[in-house]
Amino acid sequence: MNSREQNENKSSGLKILTLSKRWHHHTKSGGYDRLKDEIGSFNIHPKPKQNYFFSDRIRRRVLRKLMPSVTDVNRYRLKDLSAEIRTLISVNRYKADVLHALYGEDQLNILLRYRERLKCAMVASYHLPVESFFMQKIVKEDVYKKLSVLDAAIVMSNSMISDYEKWVGEGKVFFVPHGIDTDIFFPNHVEKSRNHHSLKILTVGGHGRDWQSLKTIIYFFRDNNNVKFKAVSPKKIKKMFKDLPKLKVLTGISEAQLIEEYRAADVVLLPVTYATANNSLLEALACGTPVISTNTGGIPDYLDSKSGWLLPPGDITEAVNLISNLIERREQIIKKEAEARIKALKYDWKEITGQIREVYQNAFDNWNKKEY
Repeated sequence: MNSREQNENKSSGLKILTLSKRWHHHTKSGGYDRLKDEIGSFNIHPKPKQNYFFSDRIRRRVLRKLMPSVTDVNRYRLKDLSAEIRTLISVNRYKADVLHALYGEDQLNILLRYRERLKCAMVASYHLPVESFFMQKIVKEDVYKKLSVLDAAIVMSNSMISDYEKWVGEGKVFFVPHGIDTDIFFPNHVEKSRNHHSLKILTVGGHGRDWQSLKTIIYFFRDNNNVKFKAVSPKKIKKMFKDLPKLKVLTGISEAQLIEEYRAADVVLLPVTYATANNSLLEALACGTPVISTNTGGIPDYLDSKSGWLLPPGDITEAVNLISNLIERREQIIKKEAEARIKALKYDWKEITGQIREVYQNAFDNWNKKEY
């Protein structure tokens, strides 16, 4: 038995309580909250929206007045406060060894303040890079100092480690990649239709996207019948594509339909201004579709030259030249399809949970040495 297997066996005996959160733009089988199912933890989740008398905007204003610290948490709502209170009550009753907040920047407020009441190790995963608007805010206001009470932090890219170590503590920050369900997202066994006159390019999602580059690239090929662009996006950002009449935009589609779109595409185009992990990138790779993205932030942790193309930030000319070349030389794409799937398999949740358990054990061992 190797050391990793020994660590997994040891940590599998720990009782884990997860505090999860679900984002509406994630697919049914995607998103980071899938981790709770893979770990098999006792889980606390914000309750679904209730039919309150006041609007969500008014409730947020009242919450900020009563508890100013909520402005230090990204996208924090009344249901998040309720989930934290239930966690505070349940964690000791459940006799958890480790509490894991799956979205630290969106969920942790009173649990950080009342850390001494939690009789267990505390771990939080962070997804936002320092360049994001919210993280810039907490750096400016010294809110990050609250994170030092964590026993471990999990980040979604290597690029996040140095900054988070300044806040959480040296040796307490671990890069564990985001996972993907490769049993749900997988290539179509039927060979793709290779229509030489139509390179199919798909773009999916909206978080952190380089909209200027994306729209300029699509507009450049507006009169080229050898390439077809399609976008899958949340309804609220559909307006970003309003000046691109030849672009087909899909909103509100099912997970099954999205998977078919990934499979049908020749490449997926995801230019970004900042990124850590990216669900769309992982889903595309798992479906065997190579990705064109930006060499910035965490993208190189998930994409390489074998499974796709990494372009310099904001380099529209490079992207246009690449797409023009792919129209004529489709064999470049075919070579990368198998590699895309191989790359995605490294991030299957079954692989990732083993790494997560190692962090749990490390955090628990460190917590055992301290007294709160």
